[in-house]
Amino acid sequence: MNFGWTPALWFWFGWLIPGSAVGAVWLGLKMGKRPGQCVAMGTLALLAMLAAACLLASGWNPASLLARWRQEFETSLHLTAEFYRQWGWPETEVQRALGMVRKVFWDGAVGWVIAAAMGFSLAVYGVFRTAAPKLPGAQMAWTPFRRWVVPDNVVWLLLAGLVLKLLSGRLPALYAWAGYNLLIVLACLYLTIGAAVVAYYLLRKQVPRLVKVLILAALALMPSLWLLLSLVGVLDTWWDWRRLKAEGRTA
Repeated sequence: MNFGWTPALWFWFGWLIPGSAVGAVWLGLKMGKRPGQCVAMGTLALLAMLAAACLLASGWNPASLLARWRQEFETSLHLTAEFYRQWGWPETEVQRALGMVRKVFWDGAVGWVIAAAMGFSLAVYGVFRTAAPKLPGAQMAWTPFRRWVVPDNVVWLLLAGLVLKLLSGRLPALYAWAGYNLLIVLACLYLTIGAAVVAYYLLRKQVPRLVKVLILAALALMPSLWLLLSLVGVLDTWWDWRRLKAEGRTA
């Protein structure tokens, strides 16, 4: 994609945006912040720098930038549609697939960006713990993945997102858009918790290594199972699959 960016903008996107997350996580570690606080600082810094870069790239005109991105997004969709038409796909199937792609990747773009920023900041924190273990924050206990949880109150955000989505026909479009993107972020969070539950039982049941590899490969390669994992993560709020509440469950 050609946005007509200058080398300065490429430098911003290539170095300053990732560097903002790295710097924020490093600062959190230096200040002795808890792991979750460090990840939150990195996520907020990355999103702020990304927003500033987008405004700069569009000449401080967000509407112009969105229109340009939408045009290029639609162009790539039409090229993809032509490819499938050449393979003999019925036009109704092609249009249905295009509508699904628009819904997931365009309407939910903000949610995917936030989820990716959280994942990137978490990875940065993990690298810092390994590369700089003497930093104050790096010395805090790192909860094993199989025991990861999210605060129980987050489920209210999930319910709010579901309500906004279900009432999208009666509410302004902005509310439906906000609810949809909120659901994407929370689905990614609960997907992680569902994976943690699976990891817990794989270890507890002493599943052979080969079987573990096959199960993890199936979960990674079958997106249809991701929704199931997210549901497991949500239900863990009430059912406490791993019995962590009895041990003083923490997020």
